[in-house]
Amino acid sequence: MNLKNNKNAISCFNRALELNPNHVPSWIHKGIILGKYKKYQESIDCFDKVLELDPENIDALVSKAVNLWTMEQWDESTKYFNKALEIDPESEFVKIAQRTTFENGSSERQHNRTPKQKVEENKDIQSKLL
Repeated sequence: MNLKNNKNAISCFNRALELNPNHVPSWIHKGIILGKYKKYQESIDCFDKVLELDPENIDALVSKAVNLWTMEQWDESTKYFNKALEIDPESEFVKIAQRTTFENGSSERQHNRTPKQKVEENKDIQSKLL
């Protein structure tokens, strides 16, 4: 991941959002990049904006769920995965994202891991999904 390119991309997305604050793709891509740089709450804020504009946006629901899982907010994460599946029960994207996230540990297993182990596992999850 090239830091300079991603910083430039975030600048471009910010400029696009200045011109059109309702541009969903810019919010999505900005949120993904922020998540890759462990700015999870800022990333979630981007996905929340998308969900204000489009409450059934599968990409935002799944991306928010992954970030919440990374932040150890397992119940909230599950809620967003389930909402995505309610909207599109046949979505392979949602099913794969959820399975990959949950296969890296149940809530119980996550609770028994050290914080460093949790972070390493969740970095792997995010690199696969985002």
